[in-house]
Amino acid sequence: MDMEALYLGLMRIQARGETGNAYGGCGTVEEDSDVLVDFFDCIMEKYKDALPPWADAFTQIFSWQFQTFHEGAESYYENFYGDSDYATIIRVAGYLRDNGYHEIEKPYVSAAVDCERCKYPKDRLHLLPDDWMDENEETVWNFYVTILEKHADELTAREVDVKLNGQTVKITPFSELCIH
Repeated sequence: MDMEALYLGLMRIQARGETGNAYGGCGTVEEDSDVLVDFFDCIMEKYKDALPPWADAFTQIFSWQFQTFHEGAESYYENFYGDSDYATIIRVAGYLRDNGYHEIEKPYVSAAVDCERCKYPKDRLHLLPDDWMDENEETVWNFYVTILEKHADELTAREVDVKLNGQTVKITPFSELCIH
């Protein structure tokens, strides 16, 4: 998927005064409905070797919201899919806190428990932020929009950083040099 096309879709959704979420899609126009999923997929592909902290936060909040709406927050916090362990949640919460996303950071970290996979402690179920997610869909949407806009230059860059002999150099991928 073309990153510029994704940003245009994001702008169209905003221009219509609509929002979206990781589970139910975005806006009321079919062509834009999967824009968050497409951003998620493109970010995972672009940074398949190592996610920068902002991309880690985007993908984790996306997963948190998706799982909360689809199965309930417990599946995210018990690390059901194997990508939301306690260390990841604490790392992402730190990024959210350090970058001013306090409105999301507090409910996000509130249910974090260092527990065995798929065994969330029953005495902590009251901490799960299912209701918060239902009531704050626009807050999470604003997070997505803000972080994606902040990193638009990086996501749409035609050059990539590559480590070569211990140094980082910028190169243009071969596919960008070809005439389409």
